[in-house]
Amino acid sequence: MFGRGTPSNAERFRSQGHSPDVAEELTTPYDGEGHHFPIPKRLAGRLGIPKALRDSPLNVLKPRNMNTGDFYELHYRVDPKSNSNRLPDSVGGGSWKGKNIPGLRKYPPFLREWHAIPDHLRLTIGGGAVAGTGVADQTNEKR
Repeated sequence: MFGRGTPSNAERFRSQGHSPDVAEELTTPYDGEGHHFPIPKRLAGRLGIPKALRDSPLNVLKPRNMNTGDFYELHYRVDPKSNSNRLPDSVGGGSWKGKNIPGLRKYPPFLREWHAIPDHLRLTIGGGAVAGTGVADQTNEKR
């Protein structure tokens, strides 16, 4: 399944210092809430934003087919307030901590914003830009 010399995800997570049980847990498909952007979940509640809008695919970064460990790393990189995630009791509890992962760093502000954009929002903005370009091209044509 993996190319020669390419570690499996479990091996990669083990190399980060995780126990075998935690490494296996981190390879499971991510099924959490995702990262709320551009309206953080903590702010949405204070502003009274309805849950349907707060949890909309336009506001939640939750890439498909991503394992739990990869999502934790992504979330750590894009959310300035994300530092750890709880691990289930089935693997001994405790928490995954981004600062303990060798080489894992927060993105600088511009990259953080870019990588935090949910796919649905990116497609909506991109589709609008493409449609807008087409309209602009048609209106600028010489007749």
